Amino acid sequence: MKAILFLACAMAVSAQAQSPKVLVVGIDGIRSDQLARASTPHIDA
Repeated sequence: MKAILFLACAMAVSAQAQSPKVLVVGIDGIRSDQLARASTPHIDA
């Protein structure tokens, strides 16, 4: 019974590990035209 429970937990963890990750970046106090003039290739992507 413990083996079945362990297997079910391991499968649940591996299924969650494959979900895509999202990072939200908020920049407060900067105007949009200032951000457009700056060299920000990672933010622009």
